[in-house]
Amino acid sequence: FRSPVDTSSTGYMFWSSDSTGFKIVGWRAENGDYAGINVYENPKELLIGTPATYGTVFNNFSNWEMAVSDAVPADIDTFYVSERTKTLTTDAWGSLTTPFGTFNNVLRIHEYVVRIDSVIAKLYGMPLPQFSVEYLRDTSNNYLFVANDIGYPLAIVHADVNNNVKDVEYLMDTLCP
Repeated sequence: FRSPVDTSSTGYMFWSSDSTGFKIVGWRAENGDYAGINVYENPKELLIGTPATYGTVFNNFSNWEMAVSDAVPADIDTFYVSERTKTLTTDAWGSLTTPFGTFNNVLRIHEYVVRIDSVIAKLYGMPLPQFSVEYLRDTSNNYLFVANDIGYPLAIVHADVNNNVKDVEYLMDTLCP
């Protein structure tokens, strides 16, 4: 997650869930230059799609933008824009053993994301391409292992664009069966 908010800031993420999945609604910094500003995903970012079985594919595009200069329509304003194109592919099914235990009927969801962050100038709400620049382009390649009745992935494997494992995080929750 990248934003123009200082990395020492604290804040909140807002989520929603419905019959189509678990999504990011937006976020809000609690301190720093952008404190108190609600930033909304439009459309929302899909974190986990439902219903899902082996072979299910979800495609998602999401973005958010935030003014980083005074939003005065009569002069040029600067916006930080973050766009994500994501594919979630349920590509494996079986049992998973973690440091916390063994779980059956686990789905593996391959999450492939291309994120492009840009700084865009606008005048009267219209983008000015000659004053806009791509700030960052990043690809993430993750594997989420999920099971029914567990409210968070059992494990998340973070890999680079070439599928080399960077790190693994495990669910360590005493509420799991």
